[in-house]
Amino acid sequence: MGIWFEVEKRVRRGGRAYVIARIEEPRPFSLCGQHTLGGHPIEPWIGRPSSSGKGGDPDLFSFALRDMSALEDFEEGSRILLAPAGASCVSGGCDD
Repeated sequence: MGIWFEVEKRVRRGGRAYVIARIEEPRPFSLCGQHTLGGHPIEPWIGRPSSSGKGGDPDLFSFALRDMSALEDFEEGSRILLAPAGASCVSGGCDD
């Protein structure tokens, strides 16, 4: 139960650590409750990074890690799983 992503890049900004990742099989989803990305806790919101084109890339997402030191565990090009940390979770995603 989860959604697979590929790491595009790691970013440190404003005292936070972010993982920019591309969804492997595009589909609508949203977070509710606690989730992990690659086994690390994330904040309960999703960012949409802008890209060079107008409107950005609809398959790119930005996740804020709760622990800045966890950023070192994410390598560009690696596959990572967005998964619920608890019982139930994602609208249109993890419970499918």
